[in-house]
Amino acid sequence: MNWFKDAIVYQILIDRFTCPEKCHWEKPDFMGGTINGIIGKLPYLKELGINTIWISPFYKTSAYHGYHVLDFYSVEPRFGTLNDIKELIKKCHAADMKIIADFVPNHCSSKHPFFLDAQASRDSKYRKWFYWKRWPDDYLCFLSVKELPKLNLGNEECRIHIINAAKYWLSLGFDGFRLDHCIGPKHKFWKEFRRAIKKEYPEAVLIGEAWMTGIKFRELNTVNVRNKYLHWLVGQSSDQLLNEYYGELDGVLDFRFQEIMRDNNNDLEAAKRLLKKHYERFPNNYLLPTFLDNHDMNRFLFECKNEKERLKKAAEIQFSIEQPIIVYYGTESGMTQEKSTQDFPANGDLQVRKPMNWRKADKDILDFYKEKIDKRKNENSFEKSIGLNRTRKWHKGMSRDAKLTMFFLTILSISGFLAYQLIIDNQPDLLLVEKTEYPSQPEINLNVSAEENISLSDFSEYLNDKEEYFGKPVQLLGFLMTEMKGTESASFSEYFIMDDVGNRFKLLIINPEHLDLFLKNGTTMERYIVSGKFLRSGLNKLELRVSGIQKE
Repeated sequence: MNWFKDAIVYQILIDRFTCPEKCHWEKPDFMGGTINGIIGKLPYLKELGINTIWISPFYKTSAYHGYHVLDFYSVEPRFGTLNDIKELIKKCHAADMKIIADFVPNHCSSKHPFFLDAQASRDSKYRKWFYWKRWPDDYLCFLSVKELPKLNLGNEECRIHIINAAKYWLSLGFDGFRLDHCIGPKHKFWKEFRRAIKKEYPEAVLIGEAWMTGIKFRELNTVNVRNKYLHWLVGQSSDQLLNEYYGELDGVLDFRFQEIMRDNNNDLEAAKRLLKKHYERFPNNYLLPTFLDNHDMNRFLFECKNEKERLKKAAEIQFSIEQPIIVYYGTESGMTQEKSTQDFPANGDLQVRKPMNWRKADKDILDFYKEKIDKRKNENSFEKSIGLNRTRKWHKGMSRDAKLTMFFLTILSISGFLAYQLIIDNQPDLLLVEKTEYPSQPEINLNVSAEENISLSDFSEYLNDKEEYFGKPVQLLGFLMTEMKGTESASFSEYFIMDDVGNRFKLLIINPEHLDLFLKNGTTMERYIVSGKFLRSGLNKLELRVSGIQKE
């Protein structure tokens, strides 16, 4: 699922994306958007620069938004047919776009035939698929929504039914899922779900929706987060909740990012400080897709009091974060609303689910988004992104405050060694040494050497201060040494670092007076050219991005 790291995701509510703009959208009814309608708009999304689309639930449903599922294995006829879904997947892939689907494993519609059967008879085979407080009319549901009875995923038959449904849709070509209300099922379910999916579809991405805002005390028995009652009493930290699914899902939607941007859209410096602290709390290989708004909350432009420049500045920060980006349909074209979702006793979310404004798009905002997406995609066109602020492990032979003149950054790859010389504006500045075997696909390995005398503990700070490097193309002159001898006596320090998709690499810091040990004793060499750029990644973080290696 490494592909999702660079995803620019476009969220689509099927019923409202291509329905007539003049319709009674203020009613919770089907308005006519279809899967074929999405296919017809793929050229628009391609021109916008989108490389991934996320579609709302398309399964047979009793509600226009799709979350009230009647059959997990069939397509809602008002949205289209199974062939339409297959064609959408085919057309997306032909356009070099991925497609993920909204999947709803926690509950189903109260009109689902299995639930109706369970209500009708005590002997129903489906009675154990649900949680009954008092059969047949008192049962656990999604929070307090009686139209959505909660599935008992602890029941083996129910669990297999849901997991097999997910695998069925992936078998048709979907590239992953956004997992609705992931705080509902137990962690044990998510671990089994992940094992089952990744065994057959290792590249499928699994992103959860972990959101507790607005949950009432009486509804806590319907969710399965750790220490839920204590957290509810003292206040659940968004970061704690998001972190809870590390190791079970590939990531979760970053609601904390959205909260920070919403509450500080008029003070972006404060937002940056909060975001820096926010991202320090998560592993580097945990996906936290960012978004400014979605189908359950006020449009961000509305939160900005319809001031376009505030939206743009917030989007600039979003596009600077080294995480997948999500754009809710219409945000890029200036969609807003007249009233808050909270101004209505029911169905307030209809305010943010209006028909797409195809004929009234704000060209200024649309052009801005095209520019930002294009810039982001160009920056992400490199094959690998290596972060320089990682955990450290020190070896004997070097002290933490040792003063050195050379620094070598190595990325593990196939067996052998690389020595690079970094050229910036035709001036050699950085030098590299090693490449060793790593049990994965070959990756590019870099070693960095600085001219100045600086302590090892200042290494990251040194690179962060090199403002003149940012965004400039660089070339690395490399040597592949197929035999390495005489290295056992060299003294060095070693960092272990992780890149943002979880690959493990080494950073060697070698005493320059021992460099000759790496370059003699019959070592054979081949010359390579490596291209890349120094770039800012998120807040106060420098990355050296490398596009590839080519034999000279």
